[in-house]
Amino acid sequence: MRENETDYLPELDDIHRSFNDIQNRKMVKIGQAFFSAKFFAASILIFISGLFTLCSFAGPYWSQSYPSTGNEFKNIGLWEACFYRYRHWKDDNQKPYTGCFWFWSPDMIRFRDWIMPPWFIAVQFFACFGLIFTFVVLAFLAVSFMTNIRFKFYFVFPITILTFFAQINMFLALLVYGINGDNREWMPRPEFNVYSWSYWFELVASFFMLIATVLLLLESKVLYIIYKKNRAIKRQYETALPLNSNLNLNMNASMSNSNYA
Repeated sequence: MRENETDYLPELDDIHRSFNDIQNRKMVKIGQAFFSAKFFAASILIFISGLFTLCSFAGPYWSQSYPSTGNEFKNIGLWEACFYRYRHWKDDNQKPYTGCFWFWSPDMIRFRDWIMPPWFIAVQFFACFGLIFTFVVLAFLAVSFMTNIRFKFYFVFPITILTFFAQINMFLALLVYGINGDNREWMPRPEFNVYSWSYWFELVASFFMLIATVLLLLESKVLYIIYKKNRAIKRQYETALPLNSNLNLNMNASMSNSNYA
């Protein structure tokens, strides 16, 4: 039997065993600051993923034609396409297009609907939100590197969710483009085209984001155990506090009676 059953919370035993394991986890020291190994590794992966995502977002090489084929289509990205003496069937003037053209330029107005079908707009949408979520996560990580808030569950877990959203949007952009990128109704002579480095950069970024999400999820689990232990200790203290207060009042009353005696 314990001396005071009201001061004991059963969940403290399990939490305490987990907390002992947490205290022995690996830490990384940079200067005078300490970082969890999982959190630090995830931060590095997210930073690298951000660079790959930015290059993929801006690069006009999601698809590219083999140079030796002499194809009129050269390459295309999310925002511009490059041609060599390309004539589109919707152009009444049959003007040959040579060079790289932004999708919203006046030269592309005649066949903008062809080069930007609904599925391609969806790819742009997912790629935009993937980049936005990545930058938001990087902003939060910059704050965490300057403060000790990186050890708080309520801070790391939302970052985990944002990282997951970034990865999902990247994956959806890759999936939709991968399914439709070689559609003959969209791209002329797709058998001579290949997915190029911008597409593969997005794939690398998505893969790194997936690993970072897993690492942050594991870190969030550790921080939740710490948070739960602190809550249990606080509840134990609040439960024992009234008993200690009554004891102090009884002692003070006894001392006062002895003084009058």
